[in-house]
Amino acid sequence: MFKQSRYNLVSTAMDGGVLITNVLYNVNIKFPVEDGEDVKCILKEPSLINTEKQRKIYDSLVKNKILLPDDVDEKKYVDYKCNEIIYGNDMLHLTIIPTDACNFRCKYCYQDGPKHVMKTETVEAIKCYLDKNVKRFNGLFISWYGGEPLLEKEIVIDIMQYAKNLCRNLQVPLYGQMTTNGYNLTDEVFDELQKNHVLSYMVTIDGNKETHNFQRPHVTDKDSYTVILSNLKAIRDKIHRNNFRIGIRINISPEIIPYLNDYVEFIGKEFGNDKRFGIIWEWVKNWGGERICSNYDLVMESYDKTQYERYLDKITEKGLRMDRGQALNRLGSEMCIASRKNGFLINYDGKVYKCAMALFDSDMEQINCLGKIDSSGNLLIDDYKNSMWVGQGAIPDGCAECGHYPECMGLLCPLTMKIKNRFVCPHNLDKEQSYFARNEEKMGKFQIIEVSD
Repeated sequence: MFKQSRYNLVSTAMDGGVLITNVLYNVNIKFPVEDGEDVKCILKEPSLINTEKQRKIYDSLVKNKILLPDDVDEKKYVDYKCNEIIYGNDMLHLTIIPTDACNFRCKYCYQDGPKHVMKTETVEAIKCYLDKNVKRFNGLFISWYGGEPLLEKEIVIDIMQYAKNLCRNLQVPLYGQMTTNGYNLTDEVFDELQKNHVLSYMVTIDGNKETHNFQRPHVTDKDSYTVILSNLKAIRDKIHRNNFRIGIRINISPEIIPYLNDYVEFIGKEFGNDKRFGIIWEWVKNWGGERICSNYDLVMESYDKTQYERYLDKITEKGLRMDRGQALNRLGSEMCIASRKNGFLINYDGKVYKCAMALFDSDMEQINCLGKIDSSGNLLIDDYKNSMWVGQGAIPDGCAECGHYPECMGLLCPLTMKIKNRFVCPHNLDKEQSYFARNEEKMGKFQIIEVSD
């Protein structure tokens, strides 16, 4: 006896065919429109097979783990994979803040206060830590955050170059990511970063020139929009390698909504059909800090008010990839790095934290700061504090039934769910699923299953 996997996500293709995604087994398959009704009937009642064609469809569904033996407990398997990700040595995740200074004064930013730069002693301590620990892992992931990390690009290059040489000698994969405002991301800087394995970027352009410069004012330049856009165009035109990706993020506010159609048209014209670029759709929230208090009219109270769904198919039509940050596959992709035992943030001063979003919250300092890195490259941290962030803990019963459970594994935000004891699920994945599947189809990620009579 076979049953449908509880983690199947079924959508309609652009041509009317059937798209089936299963995150748990990393499956993306498409059946043509003429097989659609048979596929849906078999998924609903796998035991009712009446024709040879249905038998072939059934066999394909079993082969791809869309249909499973009736006694398989998939939640148990997800939780097993979850424990592998959380406690295993597959990947060492480090977020590094070389400076908390920034050349922007974004109206919704939670960061404020004195500005600091990582000292040479801390840089050397990080290198010592890598020397001692990278060999224990199957991969190293370094994420650069700030402030604005490219204000101290020499520190970024220094550490990434050291990590590249170390990982090459140990035959350990290295993957770098950066969150940057893009102002200093010239094609020359990008080329140097890319050669040192910084391959994933998030750069924000908030709407058109007027809305961007209003929401994200530079400290001295009244038109940062033009600089950032010129940088991205130069990367598009001058960098010919295909091993990187840039997510262009928009933080939607009521100010931007009237211009969303023009924004999608423009970004599609400039970066559509270039799979190295994608679009990240976000809305302005109260991320904390003092600045948002005087700019609260920019906050969008709910996901629905971003009018996202009006634009999703249009984004796909323009050849834009919807970027949700997945590097390889989506299993555990929505799980916060802070929920992993080997996920740490090293601040400019050598202090070791778990959560970047709580870094500037004085009420969270006691639980967020685990300790520090010493000059010999040892993490002197409080394991008990680390344990408070790590692992699933109690999750609502309905989570395990959700088709997206293998993506978040109940660990979307440990700050909210484990530290503040509040359940959070924006349900965006459900709302995006059919559009996201069609977007992936456009990008060629679905295997077509041909079944002849």
